Amino acid sequence: MTFKPLIQKKANPAEVNVETERASLLKAERDFLKAAQTDGIVKAFSKHSTQDSRLHRNGAQPILGEAEIVTFLAKTSFTPTWQPMFADVAQSGDLGYTYGNYEVKESNAPNAITDKGYYARVWKRGANNKWFVVLDTSSPLPPEQK
Repeated sequence: MTFKPLIQKKANPAEVNVETERASLLKAERDFLKAAQTDGIVKAFSKHSTQDSRLHRNGAQPILGEAEIVTFLAKTSFTPTWQPMFADVAQSGDLGYTYGNYEVKESNAPNAITDKGYYARVWKRGANNKWFVVLDTSSPLPPEQK
């Protein structure tokens, strides 16, 4: 089996407008969130990941590849929300990252926040200039003391 290269290189990196690419990446991040809230996190990851993607979560070994990520997430029932705080893109325009804060609520108890913290995502430009998540990691905050 042969794979097509994921990265679609720009003709001349000097011609890349980093601000425009950063805005494009933030739009991809927001589209990812909208898909997660509308269609569920499983479908969102299915649309925004590749066979090279990695998902890192506390208490679990790294999950590698779109199929494994989707299988892992299908075992959960939660609704995520997140707010990007920053994004940046390489001068080449084919690699970028975002980070921000997140909250997770159980789907069967939508008012109960079960997890809060910060996330970071690494994105790679793919075919048709679409951004794909290649690394998603989170750092949960300690449980609140009552």
